[in-house]
Amino acid sequence: MTEKLYLPVSILLSALILSATMFLVGGAISERLSTGLVVAGSGSNTGSTAGTIQTAPTAPAPTQPSGGTVDMTQLIKDSHLIFGDPNAKVKIVEFSDFECPFCGRSFPTVKALAEKYGSNLAIYYAHFPLSFHPRARPSALASECAAEQGKFKEYHDKLFENQTALDDASLKKYSSNLGLDTAKFNQCLDSSKYAQKVDSDTDLGSRSGVSGTPTFFINGRSVVGAQPQSSFESVIDSFLS
Repeated sequence: MTEKLYLPVSILLSALILSATMFLVGGAISERLSTGLVVAGSGSNTGSTAGTIQTAPTAPAPTQPSGGTVDMTQLIKDSHLIFGDPNAKVKIVEFSDFECPFCGRSFPTVKALAEKYGSNLAIYYAHFPLSFHPRARPSALASECAAEQGKFKEYHDKLFENQTALDDASLKKYSSNLGLDTAKFNQCLDSSKYAQKVDSDTDLGSRSGVSGTPTFFINGRSVVGAQPQSSFESVIDSFLS
């Protein structure tokens, strides 16, 4: 009798073990897939709340300052001073894109910081035109043509105040509005005279860890995205205290 029951019992036990194994494996796979979806979603959401246009949107962007590992001397070397004193204790280099809406959103914040800290703060601008903003690069080239005539800051402000009008005709009109030599400016823009300068800024930004705009380096510490003014102040104050 025992021998007759042995085979059915063995089959039943084997089936139960197989079912339990499949259940556990399936649950583990389901959990991993679910976690992967959450991480991907988190990355996307982080990017949008930080106000950063990413060149690689699947990679979450840091929104808090990171370690001071960037050589500020190199970043400042060829950047344009737009606010403050070059001898200031705190220096900011902003890698930006004139067509980027989040860079436009940061523009008033940058001005407010300059007004608040005065000679204690120097703010520099470097080019990082994103490939999917078709008017970003021409605008960067135009700003360099304005810099040639000593009007980078004024032209920089004009572009951020008119982000919806960055066509060639408008870029040339702004030079006239600012009292530049328009013939010289137009020739400079039409010939892409400063393409190497814009490319050099972009390459420097990439080598410094910039992947989206705006990206700020405050005495070597990075702040990414259109952050509230308080986020910048907390970093600046840490260097002034």
